[in-house]
Amino acid sequence: MAYCCLILLGKSIQKVVFGELRISEQQHMKDKFWNFVFYKFIFVFGVVNVQFLNEVVLWVSWFSILGFLHLLSQLCKDRFEYLSFSPTTPGWSHFRLVALLSAILTLSGLMFIICIGVGLFGGINTFAFMAAEVSFLAKTPLS
Repeated sequence: MAYCCLILLGKSIQKVVFGELRISEQQHMKDKFWNFVFYKFIFVFGVVNVQFLNEVVLWVSWFSILGFLHLLSQLCKDRFEYLSFSPTTPGWSHFRLVALLSAILTLSGLMFIICIGVGLFGGINTFAFMAAEVSFLAKTPLS
């Protein structure tokens, strides 16, 4: 149910902020999604070496939220590149992108606070893995 709600939220954000996606944006999102899933699957079961079901659920939940925000930021980046080369773009389009990117940055800050809390109990290595991902999320739209 949580994934259905996340997909519904993503579709709603897409309709409000982006409208209809272009074919290249759709393809880019599919590629980024499968790339993210593949590498995080390897990360969770290869690098972190989770052994228990509750750890798997927590890591999958963490990476689901992180991936959701990462895909939205990539979509913002693609749409901004498209709008910057378009001859007539309304200011409202740029405002919606900036508002979404601001929300993503705020959520990444909240996720960093969660990283600190988990790092106090889970150790410095867990904190480092989680903080690196959140830092990458916060940096992505800027590059």
